[in-house]
Formats: sequence, structure tokens, C-alpha cells
Amino acid sequence: DILLLELTGVADPGDVVAIAKGPAFAERIGDIRVITVLDAEYVLDYNSIFASDRQLVKTLRRQIASAGLVIVNKTDLINPNISGKIEKAVRKLNEKAEILYSVRSHIDTAALLAGMRPNEEPPSAASPFRVLSGHPPADGKP
Repeated sequence: DILLLELTGVADPGDVVAIAKGPAFAERIGDIRVITVLDAEYVLDYNSIFASDRQLVKTLRRQIASAGLVIVNKTDLINPNISGKIEKAVRKLNEKAEILYSVRSHIDTAALLAGMRPNEEPPSAASPFRVLSGHPPADGKP
């Protein structure tokens, strides 16, 4: 089974990873991959030391630093030279993360699952989890 958790924009994924690796879940959870989605229009402003909300800056930086995959979304709404500045900002905080660029969060789903593999031993009982339908996009387009 694969469990995807979508956190709020102000959540620290490090806290969630710490809980997942803790004694209550360590034997039940295998691979953990943090994926951070950035809003291309605003990420440079939010990452600025001059931003009025310093906690927002710290949170964004922790989200980027902990990510194995960074998705830069809404690239259709920015000037192409901004992409290079965003990549430079990401690399300053995280040299190893894969970076993907998207419009309306459309990416190859294989990128989300890359490197994920099932645990070596299957759980003793059937998983109590089931797949529910996702939320449709706000604009009604797939």
C-alpha cells in the first residue's frame, strides 16, 4: 500500500516524518518520500528574508530542504527567466532533490512513485485502507 499525505502549506514535513519513523509506526511504514509543491508566482517572494512573515520563510525553507522531489507549479504564469532563479533558490537549500516544472500540477505520476517499493514482508492482515476518489480541480478540468 502507498499512503499519500497532503499537508497544509504551513506544515513542516519533518514533523510528520519524525512521527512516521517513531516507535508507533516504524515497523509499519517503509519508504518515506517528501514532495514539495511550490507556487512559481510567489515562491521567491515567500523565500525572501524581507518577507513580513519570518515563520512562513522558515517553513518554506524546511519544506524545500526536506524534499526528495520539488514540483514548481504554475510555470505558465511566470517569465521563463524566473525558473532559473527558482531553481537556484531550491538548490541553495537542497542540492539533491529532483525538480519538476508543471502547469496546473500536471506531471507524470511515475515521478511521484519513483523509487517507492513495497515492504519486504506483507502485513499480516489485509490493509484497512482503501482508495477514495480525489478532489476534482477547482476549475473542473482534469
